[in-house]
This record gives sequence, structure tokens and C-alpha cells, in this order.
Amino acid sequence: MKAWIFAVLSVLPVHAYGQASRKHTPAEVRRQIEERGARTVVWELSASEGTWKNMRMGIRSGSREWLDVAVLLYRGSDAKTSPALTDAVRDALEVAAENVLVVTSDDFPLAALCGLPDAETARFPTLDAALSTILKRETQLRKITSEALRSKRDKCLAHLEAVKEPLRRSFAQR
Repeated sequence: MKAWIFAVLSVLPVHAYGQASRKHTPAEVRRQIEERGARTVVWELSASEGTWKNMRMGIRSGSREWLDVAVLLYRGSDAKTSPALTDAVRDALEVAAENVLVVTSDDFPLAALCGLPDAETARFPTLDAALSTILKRETQLRKITSEALRSKRDKCLAHLEAVKEPLRRSFAQR
């Protein structure tokens, strides 16, 4: 039995287990993806909750470099990691909506990026908190003046407007 466990552990990537959470740079993650592929890197990064959280925080910053990494990671994500990446990109709308639309909207579904915040999480304990988040996203989107992004911006704003009433109903039923 011990030999079997050792054999399994010996083929797992060393940095997937036993590593303290680590902050990666976008360049490091991009290099890792080029060397080992997106699926492997997503698996390795998400194996450590602290590292995965740091990765999502980088994406939430809205920098183009981090959003580029989000796109690469998304291509190798699975049912567990895709929603986390989508949430991080969605949160970036609050600080850098133009970057989000330029970098990610061809890979992430626009309806998901501009859709309903997850009202079931502790992050949105009240209707006011959820509506405040939507307002921040709308405010950033309205700052976009690029003619090339107008259609995406308007679709995103329409999605955000459309979720307000279902959100109100959801909180009323609690």
C-alpha cells in the first residue's frame, strides 16, 4: 500500500501540493502555460486555495496582462475552475470594464460576464450590496467611448439591467 501511495505522489507535480500560497506574475503564468499547457497549469494553481485566490485577485485588478492570463487559463479550465475565472473577470468590470471587453469578451460569454452576480454567496448578503455591485459595473461600462466597443458595451449594460428585477425577486423570497 505504501509503495502505491508513493508511486501516485511521485508523478504529481511537486508544486501542486505542499507549497504555500504564492503570488505569480502574469508573465510567470503565461510561461507555465506555454511550457505545460493550460489544463495542467489550471490544475496546479487551483490545487492550492491560497494560490488560486491570489490568481483570481490578480485577474480582478482588470490589468490587461492579468486578463490575458484569464483567457489562457479559461481555455484549460473545467467545471470547477471556469466559474471562478468568470467571477474574477466579471469583478474586473468594476474597475476596468474597457479592458475586460477588449481582452476577454471573445472567449468568455458576454451574458456570463455581464450577468447576475451570485446572490447566494456571502458577498451579497443584501439586495443593496448586489445592486451596488451592478451600479459599479454600469458606471465603468458607461465610461467606454470607443466606437469599436459600443455594441459589446450596450449588450453588457442590457444584461445588467435585465438582471435587476430577477435579483429583487430573489431577495424578496428569502
